[in-house]
Amino acid sequence: MMNANQALTWIEAVVFEEMGVQFNELQQNIFTLGWDGATYETIAQQLDYEESYVRDVGSQLFKLLKPVFGAKISKSTFKLIVQKRSENRTITDRPTTVERNFPLPVSAPATLYPGRSNFLGRHGDLASLQQNLVNHPMVLIHGEGGLGKTTLARKYLEMHDFRILSIWMPAESQAMITPVEVIVEEWLQVEFEFAPGRNFGINLDRLRRCFQQSTTKIGILIDNLEAALDGHGHLAPAHRGYLELLRFLADPALSVVTLITSREQLKEGSVTPINYRLPGLSQAIWQSYFQAHHIAISEATLQEIWQACGGNPKAMEILKGTAISEFEGDLEAYWQSCDRNLLINGAVQHLVRSQFDAIAQTNPAAYQLLCRLGAYRYQNVPSISALGVKAMLWDIDESQQLETIQSLRGRSLLEARRDQKFWLHPMIQTEALQRLRQAHDWQETHCQAGQFWLREIACINTVDDALQILEAYHHYVEIKDYEQACEVLITPKPNRWNSNIEVGWLFYRFSLLQQMTTAITRIIDHIPIDSRAGRLYNLLGYISRLCGEPQQARNHHKTALDIAQSQRTHHHEPPHQLALQRLEISARFNLGLCHRDLWEIHKAINDFEQVQKIAQAIDATDYVIYANCGLAYLYSCTNNRDQAVAYINQIPVLDLQPEITAWGEGCSMLYLASTYRNIGEIEAATELYQDTIRFAESHQFVHIVANACQGMAQVHRMQQRYDQAIAQHNTAIDRLQQITAKCDLAEAYIQRGITHQATKNLTQRQADFAEATKLLKEIDSPHRLAWLASITQEFAAIPTQAQY
Repeated sequence: MMNANQALTWIEAVVFEEMGVQFNELQQNIFTLGWDGATYETIAQQLDYEESYVRDVGSQLFKLLKPVFGAKISKSTFKLIVQKRSENRTITDRPTTVERNFPLPVSAPATLYPGRSNFLGRHGDLASLQQNLVNHPMVLIHGEGGLGKTTLARKYLEMHDFRILSIWMPAESQAMITPVEVIVEEWLQVEFEFAPGRNFGINLDRLRRCFQQSTTKIGILIDNLEAALDGHGHLAPAHRGYLELLRFLADPALSVVTLITSREQLKEGSVTPINYRLPGLSQAIWQSYFQAHHIAISEATLQEIWQACGGNPKAMEILKGTAISEFEGDLEAYWQSCDRNLLINGAVQHLVRSQFDAIAQTNPAAYQLLCRLGAYRYQNVPSISALGVKAMLWDIDESQQLETIQSLRGRSLLEARRDQKFWLHPMIQTEALQRLRQAHDWQETHCQAGQFWLREIACINTVDDALQILEAYHHYVEIKDYEQACEVLITPKPNRWNSNIEVGWLFYRFSLLQQMTTAITRIIDHIPIDSRAGRLYNLLGYISRLCGEPQQARNHHKTALDIAQSQRTHHHEPPHQLALQRLEISARFNLGLCHRDLWEIHKAINDFEQVQKIAQAIDATDYVIYANCGLAYLYSCTNNRDQAVAYINQIPVLDLQPEITAWGEGCSMLYLASTYRNIGEIEAATELYQDTIRFAESHQFVHIVANACQGMAQVHRMQQRYDQAIAQHNTAIDRLQQITAKCDLAEAYIQRGITHQATKNLTQRQADFAEATKLLKEIDSPHRLAWLASITQEFAAIPTQAQY
């Protein structure tokens, strides 16, 4: 029967042989004390650690042992399992030669990191992070590239069961950094399923609410912050928005942990994270690592290389790959061949460059692939599939592709997981991209990458699908092919709503408004003034109106309308004419919606009448229906019941019209329901509002759902059901606040104020009217302000009025 020390000796030998991992001192103590029956509480007290930390380390230790024994292992079972297996197993002799013909290797699961060079010997750093985070919510881990800063940060967050929200900044160019507004919008939408608004400050408030309501701990990982700095520790002017995010995250009241990795320290006075300098690995760790991989090297040479590289883990990993691939495991021979060129400043960067140079000489196809892989951004989509790698081998025979990929994996130049997801280490990606820019296939590489993303996502069902499609757009922008980037945004794609919808409009469906606004404005001035530009302006206008900027939206729709009318004089072919006419009526219809929001009713009526006229001329049944519904509503707002009813009678049954879109159907249902309400057809209005809510919710039309709830609130008020009315008002306001729809939000406050007046809650009515006034001044809507002023005067004259 083995004692604790004998068992430890045996298990360490097994783990080292199979994984190249050595236990640290705490793991050794947990193993031996646990073997003798000590509880985690006793171990923690004896070793002077927090019990929770000892439990975490113990849990990770037993997870590490699972692949060794092929079975789940825990503190309560490990002694029995180790005793049983040790009786039937001996340590195998290590081979004297290195096997060269290995299959495509991949890394171990990211949650365990067994044998990964950039996590060996880091348990002490984990303990230091834990101590630093006891009284401070933010730590900046700084040091040179390749030290494993990101791995350490992610490992800490995973060990402590944090829900990780990450930001990755590319080192290649500040222009490639995703705007902070887009990051926060994406967190709200993707991570918390909370509709973002347009204002960054409002989105931070919503994020605070999401953090506070979260049932899991939130950990923020900001990776490669140095990319956003100006070289003096300050955030560059183009990225000052990140300072606001950092201030937000530094608030201890959030109960959020933030880990930042950077090659430079942050020197912003308003944000003071704890700086943690990550050291290189010890020479002993390097020696153990090379021994585990059967690398031949003398102690003197090892010390020389280790000192030159500062103990850098990525350098150690690259050296191992080079020794195996090129020198049959003899690192001594490699070191003699390179003339000790690492003994200069920037040793690791020089090592990376030397690996590129070497593979360019020995395996041009692998070198070419490596450079091409640098084209992928690894930002919103942090890894690519095997098909994404193969897409970069378009000119390599298929029979040679696997060998080419293996060559990079063997040299530790291409990272991978077991699920065949691949990526480049930031240092490798930076060098690859720099070299690709000088290569003859720079343009073709980005074209191939763009085509890969378009093929990869055949149907857009989720936000992640939409973000992957947008990667194609970024590739075309990188090579200044703005027209092709435009095509990505305006091309219809199959999606979860069972119809082909343009990619740009799908971003609206997913409430990724800032993402699409940024994408459009980046290219709009670089594409020809034709129907494509018109479609982008039309979409930009719709997003602006939805976000409560009707004046700006009106300008965008006018631009789209001018483009359509101008182009019609130059393109007389029937297909072009039809497309331009549909753009014209779409822009005109949206212009009418802007005028309706601004309460310029007569202008809106004129717009919809123009839409109806053009739509009838080209047999565009869908827009005939949209215009009739809009006109019925507008005339009902002017108390012209007869005209409103006349337009209602011209409208066929909506769900029998295959031409109309889901958005058009939802919008038309909303206008019809409001028309019935205005003309006193309460039963019809109630039924149609309920149908509208169900339909709009199924299509994620938050804006339409909110306005339908607002309509139902008015119906309840008309029936003197004030509690139900207030509940619907509150729902509408909450939904509209999510998307920052200022016009409709102002009207919602007004309508709730009217209901409060009916219940004689004058204080709340005044508060709602004040909020509405503020919003209407922000959007410069004098007609709505005048309408609100008239209501206020009426209430002032009759303060005891029962209802409005």
